[in-house]
Amino acid sequence: CTPQSAIENKIILLFQPLIRLTKSSGFGLKGGRMGNSMCEYQLSTEKNNGESKKKKSLQEKGLEVKLSDVALADFQFFGEFSAERDDDETTCEETFTEACDYPKFDASNLTQEASLDAQKYGTSTNISPFDAQTFDAPTFEVPVFHIPSLPDKNGGEELGKTTSMNKETTAEKPKPNLEELAFVIKKAVISKQSLSEMEYDELYNILNHENEKQHDREIEAGIATVLCRLLRTILKLPTNCSAFEKDVSKVCLCLELVYRCSNKKRIQSFEAIGIEICPLLVEVSDKCFDGTFTFMPEFVLKRVIKIFAYFALLRPIQSAMSANTAMMDNLVKTLNIPEYHTARIDALWAISNIAYTDTNRERLVMHHRLLNSVIFCALEGNSEIKEESAAVLMNITAAKSCHETFAFHGRYLEALRELLLIEGNSRNRAAGALRFLASSQEAHMRIIYYNNGCIISTLQTVLLEDHNEKVCVRAIGTIRNLVRNGTSEALARHDTLLTMLTEVVSTSKFPKVQEIGLSIFKEFCERINHPSPSHDALLRSLVNTRYREEEETNNSKHDLYKSESIVLQTYKQENLIPMIQCIGMLDAIVSLANSKEPKARENISIAMKMLVCDPSKKTMLANEKIFLDAITLLLDSAGAGQRNAIQTIMLLASIEKNREVLMAHTGLVEKVVQISRSINDEDLRSSAVKCVTILMRVMVPSKKYGLEGLRIEKFKRLPIT
Repeated sequence: CTPQSAIENKIILLFQPLIRLTKSSGFGLKGGRMGNSMCEYQLSTEKNNGESKKKKSLQEKGLEVKLSDVALADFQFFGEFSAERDDDETTCEETFTEACDYPKFDASNLTQEASLDAQKYGTSTNISPFDAQTFDAPTFEVPVFHIPSLPDKNGGEELGKTTSMNKETTAEKPKPNLEELAFVIKKAVISKQSLSEMEYDELYNILNHENEKQHDREIEAGIATVLCRLLRTILKLPTNCSAFEKDVSKVCLCLELVYRCSNKKRIQSFEAIGIEICPLLVEVSDKCFDGTFTFMPEFVLKRVIKIFAYFALLRPIQSAMSANTAMMDNLVKTLNIPEYHTARIDALWAISNIAYTDTNRERLVMHHRLLNSVIFCALEGNSEIKEESAAVLMNITAAKSCHETFAFHGRYLEALRELLLIEGNSRNRAAGALRFLASSQEAHMRIIYYNNGCIISTLQTVLLEDHNEKVCVRAIGTIRNLVRNGTSEALARHDTLLTMLTEVVSTSKFPKVQEIGLSIFKEFCERINHPSPSHDALLRSLVNTRYREEEETNNSKHDLYKSESIVLQTYKQENLIPMIQCIGMLDAIVSLANSKEPKARENISIAMKMLVCDPSKKTMLANEKIFLDAITLLLDSAGAGQRNAIQTIMLLASIEKNREVLMAHTGLVEKVVQISRSINDEDLRSSAVKCVTILMRVMVPSKKYGLEGLRIEKFKRLPIT
C-alpha cells in the first residue's frame, strides 16, 4: 500500500510528476500495464484527487511544491553499461546533466518521525539506464534527481545526497520476491504484451547488481526462462512500431544481467532453454545487421554478444556453439564493424574460448571469413582489440592440423609480427601462437625466411628487451622449435642470431630462458659441422657463453649443457682442428674441467680424449699448457672422469717427444703416481702404472744418476704398494 508519511508523499511527487500512480498487483511496481498494443505508451498527465490532496497537505505545512512543466516520462532514453574483460563484470556509473526544473524541497521542518519514515521506506533514486543515455540519435539533456538532504535523528550529518543511498537504508532494503517477479513477466507473456516502462525500470533495478549468488537465485527462480519467453513474444509483434526496438533491447539487457551468475547455473539454464534462446538471440542480432534496428543497434548487439560470450565459457556448450553456423556468422559480422568496439571485444573473447579443443579449432578455421576477420582486427584494431585478436590466434594455432593453412596464409605471419611489436598481452599471445606454429615442419622455412627473416629479428628484439618471463620463454621456445634437420643451417646463418643467443644465455635474469638458450646451442652443435659457413661462428658463440655470477644454482645446468655441446662436436673428425684453433675453446675446457657438476667434468674428459685421438693433434695439444692443466684437474675427479684423464695422458705419451713435456708439467705425474698407489679400482690402478711406466722410459740423462734420470731416481725412492 502507499505510505502515508509526509516524506513518502513528498518523494512520490519528486520522482513521479505528471504520471498517474496506480497500485500494482505484481512485485510492488507503480504504473499500469501497457495496453494491447506495444506501440501505445499511455502516460497520464492528469492529477487525480489523491495527488491533489497530498500537494495541498504539504502546502498547508509550508512546504513548496513546484512541478516541472515538462513531462519527464516523455523522454525515452536508453542507456548502456560496459563490462570488464574479466569474469567479474562491473557496470560503469551513469552520468546525468541537470536540464529541467524539479521540485524544491525544504527539509528544515521535518520531524524525527519523518526522518525515520524516510529510512524505513528507502530514499534511493536508482535510475534505470533506459532513462538516460545518448547514442548516435539526437541527444537530450536529462534531469538529475536529487534526494532531499535530511537531518538524522541526532541533528547531525545528512542522510542522503544525489543518487547514492544511505548505507543503513541499503542494508534494510528488503530482498525482492523473485517468484512474484517471474509471475509478472509470465503474465505479460500469456497476455502477449511487453512490460510497462515502470516495470522494466523496477526489473532492471532488481537485476543490476554484482552479487553472483543473487544471480544464481534469479536463475533458480526461472527469471532467465520467463525473459526468454518474453523475448520470443516481443519478436512476434510488428517490427514497425516505435517501441519494438526498445523492448527488445530491455529484455536483452535483463538477460545479460541474469547470466552474470555462476557457470554452474549458466549450464543449468542452457540445458533448460538453450535450444530456444540461441535462435532468438541470433534473430535479434540479425535485426541489428539488416537495418531493422535503427536507433540503437550497437546497444542491442552488445547484449547479445555478451550472452554468447558467457555461454562460450562453458566447456559442455562450446562444441555446440562452434557448430552453430548462424551464431558464428554473426560473431564474424560483428568483428568487421569497427564502430562496435565493445561488441567486437566480446565477440573475440567468445571465439577464443570456443577454440578450446582441436575439433572446435578446426571448425573455426574452416569458417570462410573468420580467420580473415580476426587478422583484420589484429592489424587494424586498437590495443584492446589487438589483445583479444592475439588470444584467438594463439588458441586456434594450437590445432596442428591447421598449421599449413596458417603458414601459407597471406597475412597471418604479418599479423603475428605486428602483435609481437606491442608490449603486453598482445606480444605474449603472439609469441605463444608462433611457438605452436614453429612445431610443424611445414611452417619452419616460412617463418625463417618470411620477409627476409623479420620474424626472427623481432623475436631477438623481444628476448633482449622484454622483462616478462613468460614472453621470453615463448619467444626463445619458438627458436628452439625451429632448430631441426634441414633448418639449422638457415637459422644459424641469420644475422646476429648466434650472438643474441650468447647474450641471452649470459645475461638473462630468467633461468628457464638461459636453459632453453643452452639447449639451442646443443641442437646446433649436433647438426652443424665443419665446413659449414656458420660453424666457426657457432663455436665462438658457444665458448663465449657465461653464467650470471649471482645465480650459482644455475651454474650446474649451464656447465652440463655446454659440456654436452662440446662433446657432440668432437664426435665428428672434421670438427677437431677448428675446435682446437677456436679462440677460447681450451679456456672453456679448463673451466668445465673445474666444474662442480660431476657429469660436466665427465663430459669434458670424453671431449678431451676425443681431441687427442688423431695423431696429428697430439703434439699440438701436448704443448698447450692450458690443456695439460685441464687434465691435471680431472685427475682429482672420481670415476669415469679420472679414467678418461689417464687414458688421455697415455694417448699423448704415445708420441715420444710429448713425454718430456708431460713429465715437466707441474703436478701431473705426481697425481698419476698417487692414483697408482691409493686407488682401489684394479683396472684404473693398472692404467695409472702403465702411464707412469711409459713416461719413465724417456727421462732426461743426468751425470749424478746416470741414464735413469732425475725423476726415475725420485720414483725409486717411493714405496710401491
